[in-house]
Amino acid sequence: MTAAQPVLRDKEQRPRRSIWSQRFVLITLIGLIANLAQYMSIALVPVASAKLGGDAFMVGVVTGAFAITALGSRFFVGVVTGRFPKRALLFATLLLIAVAFALYAAAPNLGVLLAGRLVHGIGMGFLAPLTLALAADALPEDRMASGIGWFSMSQAFSMAAGPAIGLALLGTTSIRIPFLICLATTAAAAVMAWGLPRQHDFAPARVRLRAESFFAREALRPAVIVFFLASGFASVNAFVVLFGREHDIASVGTYFTVYAATMLAARPITGRLADRYGVRAVMVPSMVLFLISFVVLALSHGLPMLLAAAVLAGLGYGVCQPLVQSLALGSVAPERRAVAGSTNYFGVDLAYLITPVAAGALLTAATGSFGSTTAGYTAMFLVMTLPVAVAIVLALRTRRTPRPEENSL
Repeated sequence: MTAAQPVLRDKEQRPRRSIWSQRFVLITLIGLIANLAQYMSIALVPVASAKLGGDAFMVGVVTGAFAITALGSRFFVGVVTGRFPKRALLFATLLLIAVAFALYAAAPNLGVLLAGRLVHGIGMGFLAPLTLALAADALPEDRMASGIGWFSMSQAFSMAAGPAIGLALLGTTSIRIPFLICLATTAAAAVMAWGLPRQHDFAPARVRLRAESFFAREALRPAVIVFFLASGFASVNAFVVLFGREHDIASVGTYFTVYAATMLAARPITGRLADRYGVRAVMVPSMVLFLISFVVLALSHGLPMLLAAAVLAGLGYGVCQPLVQSLALGSVAPERRAVAGSTNYFGVDLAYLITPVAAGALLTAATGSFGSTTAGYTAMFLVMTLPVAVAIVLALRTRRTPRPEENSL
């Protein structure tokens, strides 16, 4: 022990390199711009579906179709990144997403809009793991956790600003214009991606197709937990704008802004609490707040209650998401964290595939039963407390919840 102390002191006194290299700043900006366009489209696609004649069920189908190809493309991220440079893959991914926005803007019917969603899903299936990997590549090893934390904050800002910007534009112009702006910003991100430094030492790897190359069995429980949590939030993403319009609530897009602002304010505090008391001690109360948010949303008839639901969702789902991810990353050896992260994304993608369609069908059935669309929304959001309740039970049954410092990226 005594002999090791000088080594530890030397390590502690060694100056820490800044995370803010040119490459890290550039990839963070690319992620910010690309995700800003993505979150703008989250609020716009349900409105576009309704304008093109879709009923509640078809709005759910079009919204959820995104997850079909996103989920499918996740299986190939690990294989493709071993064969091609990540910089080139990111450039191609952003061009593909730009094509999706072009289809949205030009869509004369639900079929073309649906095609755009499928193309968009492929692009987004690759975008998240690619930008995360490139950000990690640009960081010093001893600053990985803080650097990834800042990178994820840029994504949270996109979540806060995107829907509000999209709906603000929608209030002043036709729905095609916001989609064209998304196209332009994504194209700008692609140009920035092409300007990233080349990886001169890259050598294509021989890829052996085995189950563990695509899926981390150890991360299954966190993936199932996040599936049930994301199922709840997917229903909000798909229907909260239409819900607000049904109740004549002005500025319904503020829901997303308040949600993300609450999440941004809460995450540093809840992260420190998780450091001290463990992940589960913070995660379970946050899940309870998320469940309560659906009750408040279901009973909302004006902007104050809608924003109260947004605050609860920010303290709930917004806080739980990185904590569940830490469970996934902590369940495997360091060299398998990319696969564990991808497994975690499978749970999210599956939720966004199934839930909008199921929630749309539930809304249609409840509206028919009660004879009122307002009552239909109330019933749907109350039913969506059930998947969150299942996530709470699974979290309570999780034997070990590693602390964030055990899961440094």
